[in-house]
Amino acid sequence: MPTCQDCRFYTAIDEIKGECFSLGFEVRGKTDSKKCPERAFRPNKSPKSKKKPERQGTNMNNGSGTKKTR
Repeated sequence: MPTCQDCRFYTAIDEIKGECFSLGFEVRGKTDSKKCPERAFRPNKSPKSKKKPERQGTNMNNGSGTKKTR
């Protein structure tokens, strides 16, 4: 379940609390996103998903220099 720490408007102050940019006051980082007082929760864009992995088997070349037949 997402928490305030997972919101794009959250800026950490310390390990326990942070500031909610959209609300303008301190919130606990572990607060459930469904309990957002202003319903302003917007998920962060995941920094882990910089590049999508290539799908296997989408290339028509089977490695031998000839195209696959259907």
